[in-house]
Amino acid sequence: MSDAEPQTRNLALFAEELADQLELLNASLLQLESDPASPGCRDSLMRAAHTLKGAARMVGLTPLERLAHAMEELLLAAQIGRAHV
Repeated sequence: MSDAEPQTRNLALFAEELADQLELLNASLLQLESDPASPGCRDSLMRAAHTLKGAARMVGLTPLERLAHAMEELLLAAQIGRAHV
């Protein structure tokens, strides 16, 4: 087995995880748009962003890890702002 094979396999697994989490993010954002009071929407968004961050970190995709972290921060700020309304 070459050194590249495990990395290639990890990137393939990451691509599957990315597709799943992007689908979840999209569905949750659409649900939030149609029903801002929808229970669990924000939690689903936070989980998806957190999962993406960890998965990106595991395969060394630092720019995507930073993007997912920024998404988490924005979602958290939205949750805190909503709690004060």
